[in-house]
Amino acid sequence: MSLPSLMLLLFAVFSSAGGQIMLKHGMKGAAAAAGEHGGSVALRAATSPWVVVGLVIFAVSALAWMSTLAKVPLSIAYPFNALGYLLIVLA
Repeated sequence: MSLPSLMLLLFAVFSSAGGQIMLKHGMKGAAAAAGEHGGSVALRAATSPWVVVGLVIFAVSALAWMSTLAKVPLSIAYPFNALGYLLIVLA
């Protein structure tokens, strides 16, 4: 595997984990705000900057993952996904 492919793979994994963490933070805040002030959790989430940025980062990570899969065999790329789970747990 070339260095650019490895960097793309790591970017996909790290950005996916970062996006998931942002989504969790945003949804926690949206649920709390909806509980305190009423209203829809979905509407609160749709207007939460954490959720919006998390979705954008997660979408970018999906594009990076698709590009990675075009260049790196799945047997090499997929085990790196476990790194994402580790990052999320550590966060």
